[in-house]
Amino acid sequence: MLTQSVSAQHVNQLINLAARSSDHVVVDLPRRVDPVTASVMERAAHLLLIVQQSVATLRDANRLLTCLRRDLGISKERIVVVVNRYEKNSDITVEDIRTTLACGEVALVPNDFATVAACIDTGTPLLMQARNAAVSRAVVALHSRLGGSRAEQQGLLTRTLSGLIKPRAM
Repeated sequence: MLTQSVSAQHVNQLINLAARSSDHVVVDLPRRVDPVTASVMERAAHLLLIVQQSVATLRDANRLLTCLRRDLGISKERIVVVVNRYEKNSDITVEDIRTTLACGEVALVPNDFATVAACIDTGTPLLMQARNAAVSRAVVALHSRLGGSRAEQQGLLTRTLSGLIKPRAM
């Protein structure tokens, strides 16, 4: 595993370096907690827990949330649950997700596989290719919810979500 060969101290140094040249730093972490991931999570302004509408995903997310809240002491206010590939007609509803994860409002990113796949295939940022698509509007709303300014949205989202998490000072 990569996190076994890298120390938490080195990861923190890397984040500090990135924070000096960026307003926001996003770190995509695995769904497990070890000393390296814990050090990143503890200093994050926001933790986005990405789930889908499946029983297996929600069970995994529930275990992770318990660990984050109980073992790392991360407050509910810092954790944002995001339902990716949201389908309105799914057997698992938004209320089921809120109840299972004991969370408040969840962010919904609608399932728009064709648009997202086209952006990935062409290397075109979502807002440049499909500015008015529901998935684009959902990402902009999530950015605003996390404290992003309107001025940042242009540059931020055109760099494909490179700024959703602000680093915390050590």
